[in-house]
This record gives sequence, C-alpha cells and structure tokens, in this order.
Amino acid sequence: MSLGQKLMDKSNDMFKAWNDEQVFGMQQLAMAYGECAMLQFDLIFMKKIDTMHKKEHASLKKDSKELLYLLFNLSTLTKIERDLTTWLEHAYFTYDHVEMIRNEIKNILGKMKRFTAVLTDCMLPDESLFDNMIAPNDGNLYGNIVK
Repeated sequence: MSLGQKLMDKSNDMFKAWNDEQVFGMQQLAMAYGECAMLQFDLIFMKKIDTMHKKEHASLKKDSKELLYLLFNLSTLTKIERDLTTWLEHAYFTYDHVEMIRNEIKNILGKMKRFTAVLTDCMLPDESLFDNMIAPNDGNLYGNIVK
C-alpha cells in the first residue's frame, strides 16, 4: 500500500503511515532532489549557450552544440532509467514509458557513435591506463587507430 493510499484510509494513523513510508522514501527523495538541482543547472547552462550563440554571434560549431545536447539528454535519461523500479512501484510510469526511455537511450547512443574518437581524445584517462589503443602512451590516438 502506498503512502497516498495509507493517508486516504481513515482507519490509519497519519503520523504512523508517514513514518513507515519515509524509511524507504527519504534517501530516494534526497537523491531525486540533488538530481533535480543538477538538471536545473544543466538547463541553465544550455540556455546560456543558446543565448550567447544568438546575442553575441558566438561561433559554436553545430557538431559541438549537438554533442552537448546529446550528452545532456543521455545524462538525464540515464538518471531516470536508473530508478525505473521506483517510478513503476509508485505508478508514475508504465512499462510503455520504460520501453520509450530505453529506446531513446539507444537512439542517443547511436547518434553519439560519430563522436566516439573526439570524446575519447578529450577525456583523458589516468596515466596508469595509457597501455591501450584508445589511450596510447604517446598521445597519438588517431595515428594508432589507423595502424
């Protein structure tokens, strides 16, 4: 029985119903609040990019802007997908929503394939991990891929 159902049932003590449910919900609520705050900061950042691009005629490459939007959408959908059981348990989502979210994640990952080398090149791993083709010790990513 959900918190809402317990609170609607007049035979239940409201204080006890709230205390019983918050054991399971408070940690998730705190994490959801943090993720919501991060999402708000991301949205503000994306709006600033749009505003700067329009007002100052800044030369942000189309590919760069597309990649930022793809990363933003992937980050947001991944956070939602991570907590699907909670969304389903409380009937906020249906299985159709789950399928839609997972399909969109796959779609975004497909669109990001063309940015793989660029992302790998700009996100340098720790030096102890430089013994592989993707992050070569000499730093010549593109030359080592061609070899």
